[in-house]
Amino acid sequence: MLIFEHFWKGIQSFGTGMQYITGKRFWYYLILPGIINLIIFFGTFSLVYSYSDEFSNWLLQLIGLADADTGFMGGLKKFMYFLLLFLIRVMYFLMYITIYKYVMLIVMAPLLAFISEKVE
Repeated sequence: MLIFEHFWKGIQSFGTGMQYITGKRFWYYLILPGIINLIIFFGTFSLVYSYSDEFSNWLLQLIGLADADTGFMGGLKKFMYFLLLFLIRVMYFLMYITIYKYVMLIVMAPLLAFISEKVE
């Protein structure tokens, strides 16, 4: 039950924080971090999306299935290609979730320091 109490306290604190932000007119300090977040997310997503296809083809060549087009080997090639593509994208997502907070803190440290001074 202690988990739920902390959960609801966190929800209430979020509401209190939003009231403070609107009361002190700090909304414009939320826009820039949001834009930076979107740029980093879509930039890395587009890089992974474009290079995952090439990486899957390279792995198929490494395995020796790059030239198989018909029969069982052709079907195996298609299956392996989509499996590798899926696994690469899932691994990217997991790495992104793991590293995201550190990247955002590094990129936004100057802005967060400025906001901290404004709040005090």
